[in-house]
Amino acid sequence: MKFYGWLAYDPKNKFIIDFVIGKRDDDTLEKLFKKLKRFRGRVNLVLIDGYQGYEKFISKYLGIKGKKPITGVINKNRFNHKTGKFYTYGLFGVSGKKVDEMIQEIGVGTTISTAPYREFELVYKR
Repeated sequence: MKFYGWLAYDPKNKFIIDFVIGKRDDDTLEKLFKKLKRFRGRVNLVLIDGYQGYEKFISKYLGIKGKKPITGVINKNRFNHKTGKFYTYGLFGVSGKKVDEMIQEIGVGTTISTAPYREFELVYKR
Protein backbone atom coordinates (compact mmCIF):
# COMPACT_ATOMS: atom_id res chain seq x y z
CA MET A 1 0.00 0.00 0.00
CA LYS A 2 1.34 3.44 -0.92
CA PHE A 3 1.39 6.20 1.65
CA TYR A 4 3.17 9.49 2.26
CA GLY A 5 4.61 11.13 5.30
CA TRP A 6 3.58 14.78 5.48
CA LEU A 7 6.03 16.50 7.79
CA ALA A 8 6.26 19.98 9.30
CA TYR A 9 9.88 20.64 10.22
CA ASP A 10 11.62 23.55 11.94
CA PRO A 11 14.95 23.92 10.07
CA LYS A 12 16.30 26.60 12.40
CA ASN A 13 15.92 24.59 15.60
CA LYS A 14 16.16 21.26 13.76
CA PHE A 15 13.15 19.36 15.02
CA ILE A 16 9.96 17.85 13.69
CA ILE A 17 6.95 19.94 14.67
CA ASP A 18 4.29 17.42 13.66
CA PHE A 19 3.46 14.89 10.96
CA VAL A 20 0.73 12.72 9.51
CA ILE A 21 0.86 9.53 7.48
CA GLY A 22 -1.67 8.89 4.74
CA LYS A 23 -2.41 9.32 1.10
CA ARG A 24 -0.87 12.01 -1.05
CA ASP A 25 -4.03 14.09 -1.08
CA ASP A 26 -5.57 17.23 0.35
CA ASP A 27 -7.55 15.38 3.04
CA THR A 28 -4.39 14.01 4.63
CA LEU A 29 -2.50 17.29 4.25
CA GLU A 30 -5.35 19.18 5.92
CA LYS A 31 -5.08 16.89 8.96
CA LEU A 32 -1.54 18.16 9.42
CA PHE A 33 -2.52 21.81 8.99
CA LYS A 34 -5.30 21.44 11.55
CA LYS A 35 -2.61 20.42 14.03
CA LEU A 36 -0.48 23.42 13.03
CA LYS A 37 -3.13 26.11 13.50
CA ARG A 38 -1.76 26.66 17.02
CA PHE A 39 1.09 28.53 15.24
CA ARG A 40 -1.27 30.93 13.45
CA GLY A 41 0.18 34.44 13.41
CA ARG A 42 3.62 33.29 14.58
CA VAL A 43 4.93 31.75 11.36
CA ASN A 44 7.52 33.88 9.57
CA LEU A 45 8.41 31.62 6.65
CA VAL A 46 6.98 28.49 5.06
CA LEU A 47 9.01 26.50 2.52
CA ILE A 48 7.11 23.98 0.43
CA ASP A 49 7.43 21.88 -2.68
CA GLY A 50 5.08 22.30 -5.63
CA TYR A 51 2.06 20.39 -4.30
CA GLN A 52 -0.99 22.54 -5.07
CA GLY A 53 -2.92 21.97 -1.83
CA TYR A 54 -0.52 23.91 0.37
CA GLU A 55 -1.69 27.32 -0.78
CA LYS A 56 -5.25 27.04 0.55
CA PHE A 57 -4.17 25.44 3.83
CA ILE A 58 -1.49 28.04 4.52
CA SER A 59 -4.13 30.74 4.08
CA LYS A 60 -6.76 28.94 6.15
CA TYR A 61 -4.67 27.64 9.06
CA LEU A 62 -1.58 29.88 9.29
CA GLY A 63 -2.81 33.22 7.97
CA ILE A 64 -4.34 35.78 10.26
CA LYS A 65 -6.59 38.71 9.24
CA GLY A 66 -5.66 38.29 5.58
CA LYS A 67 -1.93 38.30 6.32
CA LYS A 68 -0.09 35.15 5.26
CA PRO A 69 3.43 34.04 6.16
CA ILE A 70 6.14 34.49 3.55
CA THR A 71 5.87 31.31 1.49
CA GLY A 72 8.51 29.97 -0.84
CA VAL A 73 8.12 27.13 -3.29
CA ILE A 74 11.33 25.14 -3.77
CA ASN A 75 11.34 23.59 -7.24
CA LYS A 76 13.33 20.42 -6.72
CA ASN A 77 13.35 19.77 -10.47
CA ARG A 78 15.26 22.97 -11.27
CA PHE A 79 18.72 23.15 -9.74
CA ASN A 80 21.11 25.97 -10.66
CA HIS A 81 24.63 24.50 -10.67
CA LYS A 82 26.17 27.98 -10.81
CA THR A 83 24.60 29.10 -7.52
CA GLY A 84 24.23 25.64 -5.96
CA LYS A 85 20.58 26.32 -5.19
CA PHE A 86 17.18 25.09 -6.27
CA TYR A 87 14.97 27.54 -8.14
CA THR A 88 12.65 29.25 -5.65
CA TYR A 89 9.56 31.35 -6.23
CA GLY A 90 7.18 33.01 -3.80
CA LEU A 91 3.44 32.73 -3.25
CA PHE A 92 0.94 35.37 -2.15
CA GLY A 93 2.64 38.19 -4.07
CA VAL A 94 6.12 37.64 -2.63
CA SER A 95 9.13 37.37 -4.94
CA GLY A 96 11.57 34.46 -4.96
CA LYS A 97 14.29 36.97 -4.08
CA LYS A 98 12.40 37.95 -0.90
CA VAL A 99 12.10 34.27 0.05
CA ASP A 100 15.85 33.77 -0.48
CA GLU A 101 16.59 36.87 1.61
CA MET A 102 14.37 35.55 4.42
CA ILE A 103 16.12 32.16 4.33
CA GLN A 104 19.48 33.93 4.71
CA GLU A 105 18.19 36.35 7.38
CA ILE A 106 16.79 33.58 9.55
CA GLY A 107 19.93 31.53 9.04
CA VAL A 108 18.42 28.22 7.96
CA GLY A 109 21.11 27.58 5.37
CA THR A 110 21.96 28.38 1.81
CA THR A 111 20.58 25.24 0.20
CA ILE A 112 17.12 23.91 1.00
CA SER A 113 15.97 20.69 -0.60
CA THR A 114 12.89 18.54 -0.34
CA ALA A 115 13.22 14.96 0.78
CA PRO A 116 11.60 11.97 -0.98
CA TYR A 117 8.55 12.30 1.25
CA ARG A 118 6.21 15.27 1.38
CA GLU A 119 7.47 17.89 3.75
CA PHE A 120 7.43 21.57 4.38
CA GLU A 121 9.32 23.77 6.73
CA LEU A 122 7.99 26.33 9.17
CA VAL A 123 10.02 29.03 10.81
CA TYR A 124 8.10 30.61 13.66
CA LYS A 125 8.46 32.76 16.75
CA ARG A 126 8.26 30.89 20.03
